[in-house]
Amino acid sequence: MSSEENDNQLQEQVEQGSHRGLDIDGKAYEVVFRVLKKEPEFVSIPSFTNKIIARIHEAKARKALRKDFLWLGLGLFSFVVATLFVMVQTNFKISPGAFTFISSYSTLLWFGLLLIAGLLWIERQILPKNQKQV
Repeated sequence: MSSEENDNQLQEQVEQGSHRGLDIDGKAYEVVFRVLKKEPEFVSIPSFTNKIIARIHEAKARKALRKDFLWLGLGLFSFVVATLFVMVQTNFKISPGAFTFISSYSTLLWFGLLLIAGLLWIERQILPKNQKQV
């Protein structure tokens, strides 16, 4: 009888409870099966569990952010390629034709730009720096 067959026969005898021999293999099987029948005690430390869950959420968020940036990059790249293709195919030339009216309102344009810059500066001075934007 081979060693494997002997082990299988010994295991079956221990499982049935009919093995009461004094040999060391039988006792080893009995100890192993007795330990395997007991439910292991598992105590979870709440802070440890919360940290693990937080790390999983952070990893998923980073992965989603990377995916979003990938799609944004592909979209912008596609947009630039399509724009250049259309410009080449239509012999597009840049001309100020539609915006010639601005030359007569240059003072108003500069006043508007300075007003916007001033309002942005005042906003930065008034609002706290650590306030989160929604």
